[in-house]
Amino acid sequence: MDEVLRDLAHVESSGEQQTLRDYPIEGEVTAEQLRQLAELDVEIAITEERGRLVLSITEEGGIGDDQAHERMIHSRVSVHTHPEESGVIFDAPSYSDIISALERRGEPSPMFIVHPKGITVCKPAPEAVQEQRPYVMRAGSGKQDAAEAAKEQREYADRVGAIASEALWTETEEIEEILRIINMRS
Repeated sequence: MDEVLRDLAHVESSGEQQTLRDYPIEGEVTAEQLRQLAELDVEIAITEERGRLVLSITEEGGIGDDQAHERMIHSRVSVHTHPEESGVIFDAPSYSDIISALERRGEPSPMFIVHPKGITVCKPAPEAVQEQRPYVMRAGSGKQDAAEAAKEQREYADRVGAIASEALWTETEEIEEILRIINMRS
């Protein structure tokens, strides 16, 4: 995983365009590695395939290719980052995240959103399917619009009950419990 982080940091610092790409993860994911992923300007997903974790670079707004999306739906693990935008932290699930949580099959773990403040644990919210795009995402429109979008996203997630819990990076016991699930040690 450290090699993957170095590769991602190099691509980001060089200004190269991130491309959709999968990296098999060797070993367990650590809190520090997740924190580093949350600092990147691109959304990253971690899913499971045949008992192994896979890190994917995604398109803006979520999983970018059909294979990665299918893996997320069938995966026992679903983790993705919400990059900071214009200094605003998006710590709640988006509408797309909430709908994706409902699409997951089998006995999946909760969906985890990794962001600069910590990890948000999401749960399926069936009430969400009754609303069509309950708020308009104005990402990319500057700090004020990003702040308003993050607020609307949070209010909506709270209203439909999509947030199971949250852990700040300083809450080491809670973070370790989440890592146990992500690393499939449960």
